[in-house]
Amino acid sequence: MIASVYFARAVVELMLQSAEMEVVTLSRADLEERLIAMLPGYALIEIIRIHDFHRFGVLPRQGMFMGGMVKLRAQAGHAALSFDADGPKVSESGQSRVIQQRALHMAGDRVFDDESGEYVAIDVLLTKFLGAIPEAIDAFRSL
Repeated sequence: MIASVYFARAVVELMLQSAEMEVVTLSRADLEERLIAMLPGYALIEIIRIHDFHRFGVLPRQGMFMGGMVKLRAQAGHAALSFDADGPKVSESGQSRVIQQRALHMAGDRVFDDESGEYVAIDVLLTKFLGAIPEAIDAFRSL
């Protein structure tokens, strides 16, 4: 399943690379903005791929798991991050902050989707993402 994430993301990477090489008229940032709007789960697919390749293997685990960069900046208050069946919960007070940088939250074999606010199976995420790819390719071809 994780290998499928790489191939799904590769479609996007090829389009973004074309923008960097000025093969299309849009900038990479503008093209990415369009792709984010067209492809459900865009950010989560990217996070899964980054975590699996650069940080740790994305494997089903028992219980809850969180990986990635998280900074807890405590300043005149508290900064806390906890997990439950409904997803990650952030608690802050005063000037304290919880800063998540592409954090990946997992419950068993499901990943937390910030867009929907719930844990989803990777195959369900891929089905939605890949279902929108033909339309994204058509839009890309018209650039």
